[in-house]
Amino acid sequence: RGRYSQLVADGLPLYGAQGDSFSLLQVPPLDLGQVEIIKGAASALYGASALGGAINLVSRRPTEAERELLVNRTSQSGLDVTSWLAHPIGTTASWTLLGGYHRQPRSDLDDDGWLDLPAFDRVVLRPRAFVDDGKGKTLFGTIGVMAEDRRGGTARGAALSNGQPFPEELKSRHADGGFVGRWLVQGNRVLAVRGSFMRRSQDRLFGTTREFGVRRTWFGEASMQGATGRHTWVAGAAFQQEGF
Repeated sequence: RGRYSQLVADGLPLYGAQGDSFSLLQVPPLDLGQVEIIKGAASALYGASALGGAINLVSRRPTEAERELLVNRTSQSGLDVTSWLAHPIGTTASWTLLGGYHRQPRSDLDDDGWLDLPAFDRVVLRPRAFVDDGKGKTLFGTIGVMAEDRRGGTARGAALSNGQPFPEELKSRHADGGFVGRWLVQGNRVLAVRGSFMRRSQDRLFGTTREFGVRRTWFGEASMQGATGRHTWVAGAAFQQEGF
């Protein structure tokens, strides 16, 4: 089932440890370099929530200064404006910035008083930084924020059979941060450290019932890899915590 498949970004659970806690439609694809599908026994490396597989969204690595702008308009008056900026810093570092605004007005396509397309406004912002000195040291860091308001239910002026309107609203606020570092130490040994944090809040209105929830995910991992003769060894430790 979907809840056993985890969505990760650059190998980090920036969207939470539960596969159904974030929608792929909320991730602008403009800064994606590739998408990796991990299934079988290898997905167990991402924890119990990835037993059904993992989807890894790998970001684009800039090689030169780039500027991209995507503007999309749908037949149902939806609007997407996304921009991606990339710029190198010297010969060993670079940064990228993704920003986007997405909007959909409410629409009752069959005029039955119930909104077939809920209205939403979403803002996304994600900077990334990369360092690679070409001598075994690589660093990657990112932070991201997302705010979305959705409004559905009955159309304006419409009501249910009891004569009362039935509003549906969902306000989502998402913030995350993560880093990955690799260093070549003591000749042939590689030290790798990575970690992330995610906080996502949802304020939901379903008719007359309001629910508010906050989900947090902490993740940290450190490992050392080396070679002795014809043998390769790896030692490490990892920690992950999911709270709601």
